[in-house]
Amino acid sequence: AEFILKNNLVKKEVPKEKEVDLSVIDDINYYTEYISKNVELYRSIFNLSEERLREIKKEVLIEVGIKIISKSVTIEDINQSIIKRLK
Repeated sequence: AEFILKNNLVKKEVPKEKEVDLSVIDDINYYTEYISKNVELYRSIFNLSEERLREIKKEVLIEVGIKIISKSVTIEDINQSIIKRLK
């Protein structure tokens, strides 16, 4: 015990856990659902396959993901991204 204390081998402070901003997770979930619902609306109009629907959703999320995380995304950004992929 003396050796451990003498050589400062005991950490006296417990490192704090990094705080997770739960609002970002909520935002991601909200916008992911928004994207899914909007892409689904175009399914029958454009006769989209399941695979194409997934691709569009993924591409839109990739494009606006950084904006979602930085909290600078708008609904208009998302709608434009969806429309761009339907052309």
